[in-house]
Amino acid sequence: MNEENLMSLSVFASAFGVSSFAGLATLLRFSKKLSKLSVLSAMLNAGFIGLAIALLWYQNYSEARNIYGLIGICVIAGMGGGTLTDILISLLSGAGIRVTITHERDLHGTDQHSNGDDDDESAHS
Repeated sequence: MNEENLMSLSVFASAFGVSSFAGLATLLRFSKKLSKLSVLSAMLNAGFIGLAIALLWYQNYSEARNIYGLIGICVIAGMGGGTLTDILISLLSGAGIRVTITHERDLHGTDQHSNGDDDDESAHS
């Protein structure tokens, strides 16, 4: 692997890592309840946003020799990753697109819809 490819790979890994931890820091700051799933979700969401930014803008920042600026943008994106996702869902909902995220079981591991009424479509929509 040549030096340029190694540099690119380290920038992309760094962008994902710092964005992930920025997303985790934001979750820890604002979340009242933490679960393994919420931590993993926040870190992956923020990490992939930072990675996407690094992939899109790497060429511009490497030519300007300002890789640290790119990593800084990834940190800021990681801190706002969850907020950005919430805004996108709100915009899509306002445009008439219905976005529903459900989980089959609650935090205690019991099924929320276990009242025996399997024909109720509102419980599954």
